[in-house]
Amino acid sequence: MASALALSSAAAILWLGDGPHLPRRAHDPRAAWRQWGGVLQVFRLPAFRASAWGYVGHQWELYALWTLTPALITLAGVAAPGTSAASGWAFAVIGAGALSCWAGCWWSQRVGSARVAATALLLSALCCAVFPLAGDWPVSARAALLLLWGAAAVMDSPHFSALSARACPPDQVGSALALQNSIGFAITMVSIQAGTAQVADVGMNVAWLLLPGPLLGLWGLWPLWRAQSQGSGR
Repeated sequence: MASALALSSAAAILWLGDGPHLPRRAHDPRAAWRQWGGVLQVFRLPAFRASAWGYVGHQWELYALWTLTPALITLAGVAAPGTSAASGWAFAVIGAGALSCWAGCWWSQRVGSARVAATALLLSALCCAVFPLAGDWPVSARAALLLLWGAAAVMDSPHFSALSARACPPDQVGSALALQNSIGFAITMVSIQAGTAQVADVGMNVAWLLLPGPLLGLWGLWPLWRAQSQGSGR
């Protein structure tokens, strides 16, 4: 079904063509190759490169976290495996991101997308670092930490798209975002495989496997975060 929808979308794009605000080009069989080369050039743009690095770090953590959420809930003693309570907690941890995305978009109108994304990455990094050390905490505190982690891990997601789109030439936005997303989802396949392979052996310490993601994202996003902190725009 997903493949059929993708093919129907491709057919619609082919039929509709470019929008009215893009420059018209004469038909040239080599144009596609030149366009591809132009898309790769967006990585020379400092703002796009910073956003893309932030997105890569975000992707290393997010989907692996969602995949591991049921295991983390049982490892933390929040609910027994295979119970309705475990399913409910997994839904709550993952669903917390809906509220955080709404709050982050509202906050970004005041402080800018880069600062919201950086704050989310910082919170995610702290959750990754602290979770393995929370074994002696009360169950309610471990549950609250998981909810905070679920909210923080996805709050930055829409802002990387916004930041990258803003950094690109208008006629390359779609292709540049597609390339950025492709890289991000290729990376998350690695972290998902690594996390699921190791969680049975390392237990709660599996959170440290996800920690490099938000740290890398913070490092990559630093130029945009610093610029917004200095009041140079959103």
